[in-house]
Amino acid sequence: MHISFLPNKTLPANQVNIVIEAVAYTAEIQKINDYLDKYDKISDILSFNDGESVRVVHQKNIMLIEVFHDELRVTSDASVLTARGRFYKILEHLDSDFIQIGRATVINLNFLQSLETVFIGNPVAVMTNGQKLPISRRYLVNLKHKLGI
Repeated sequence: MHISFLPNKTLPANQVNIVIEAVAYTAEIQKINDYLDKYDKISDILSFNDGESVRVVHQKNIMLIEVFHDELRVTSDASVLTARGRFYKILEHLDSDFIQIGRATVINLNFLQSLETVFIGNPVAVMTNGQKLPISRRYLVNLKHKLGI
């Protein structure tokens, strides 16, 4: 991959154009496109309504987010927060340190300690707090790719 910058003084100051050139449209191009689409939506902080107040949490402090029915459980390095919200909406705002490992679970890779296999070969993610989370085989391929294994 080669990245270059071409100044264009005819563009408005707040506009950036991105052009991707390749021989064919591949899965890698799709990933780059998806990342760029998500780029504007990413914020360092997320806000959660816990019913009594709106709590603000920095993404770098979030270890994992799980969904149970219509409740989100946000585990940070300091506490566990329960809030109402839509999982897909949260996923749109997470940065690239997060990866989905199950239909209702997303983890921050900075808090991933190891991957283990238990029982009949079912993989689990071991977090730095010792919590073990099952990894769906559907999401295992993406996790291994992100980890470079």
